[in-house]
Amino acid sequence: MGKFHCCVPSCTNDSRYDPEKKLSFHRFPKDSTQRKAWIVKIRRDIGKDFQLSDSTRVCSAHFPAEDFTRTLIGLRKLKAGAAPSIFDWTKTTTKRRGPRRRLNDVNPAPGCSSDAGDLTDNGSSGSVPAPSAEHDYLPPSKDEQLRDAHAEIERLQARVKE
Repeated sequence: MGKFHCCVPSCTNDSRYDPEKKLSFHRFPKDSTQRKAWIVKIRRDIGKDFQLSDSTRVCSAHFPAEDFTRTLIGLRKLKAGAAPSIFDWTKTTTKRRGPRRRLNDVNPAPGCSSDAGDLTDNGSSGSVPAPSAEHDYLPPSKDEQLRDAHAEIERLQARVKE
């Protein structure tokens, strides 16, 4: 049996470091529709940094137990239509946020009125949008947005000095 590692971002599972064989490593489906669904689920894009090959695998840690059957010799096999659904980014929060707001929407220019103070986290009146069937995307936290905004301000100030 070959040595495999999981291709899911931030997953460090590797068959070399699993001596008790608690993990199994699964190929991408041959069906193009299912294959595309897996690529979306794991948040990867085919390109120069990621290519699918016969050795590209997703480990069993990304599938719920009900997605597996056992063969007569005890091997784990994925059921037809199973797709990875357990990721670090799905474990960190249960609340989904709305779309990112522009910096102007949060801090309006002097003299402009805004009722942004009455808005909740997601920029709406308290309702949380339904998750997309094609994406598990969670926008950055407020701290990340603030860090990005400060970095952008510094970049623009350096440009103005030039």
